[in-house]
Amino acid sequence: MTSEKKNQKEILKELRGKNADIVANAQEMLKTQNAIRREITKVIKEEAHTVPEIAQVTGMDTKSVLWHITAMKKYDQVEQKDMDGEYFTYQVAEG
Repeated sequence: MTSEKKNQKEILKELRGKNADIVANAQEMLKTQNAIRREITKVIKEEAHTVPEIAQVTGMDTKSVLWHITAMKKYDQVEQKDMDGEYFTYQVAEG
């Protein structure tokens, strides 16, 4: 192994050690977000619901539900359906 490659490996090992907490926190946040999105998906899989309805069923606050619905919509996981009073309804995207 050349000294340059050995030096690169040592640098990478040091960076991984220094950033272990950051990586662990990011992984935990992703795990939590995925769990929340699975819960939302369960609610809107068969029938479209509004953000307040989803919040009520999941026990989450409406701001969090809206944030996740917006992200899921951005990545085509959720479709915006018809209006129900003042709110749009959302359902799991087909396909």
